[in-house]
Amino acid sequence: MIGKLKKPVYWIGILVIAGLASAIGKEIGALVAKPNDAEKLKTALAQAVKQVNDRAPTKVDDVTTLVRAEQSGPKEMTTVFELAKYDQWGPSADLSAGKAAVIKSLCSKPQAVSIMRMGVTFGYVYQKEDGTKIYQFKATRADCA
Repeated sequence: MIGKLKKPVYWIGILVIAGLASAIGKEIGALVAKPNDAEKLKTALAQAVKQVNDRAPTKVDDVTTLVRAEQSGPKEMTTVFELAKYDQWGPSADLSAGKAAVIKSLCSKPQAVSIMRMGVTFGYVYQKEDGTKIYQFKATRADCA
């Protein structure tokens, strides 16, 4: 039952999310010939967003669904997640700990770090089923320093 969400399930969901960002990073890295070529980077990000959206919505765990990805700027990709029945279990959840886990996982993946060195920012938005934002954060190369 969602109201009795176990921490391991929660953390597995967080790590799956970080893995998704790493996979997106691989896609962008494969498409970009020159790290400072802004137009190619923008195009690669747009293709990564399209690939995520082609598979969305994607169930991550019992409460988390990847709803969509957005290109928030020429070097920013934001992934939006919906948290089911958040009011039942959310007030006791430590979403900032989830942020730390995502950043730690991203920074441990060379492909993701390489993409962030090009100036790419990964944004994460968590919302309730009605679209109300609950929590959001961004991961940049400074987070891996």
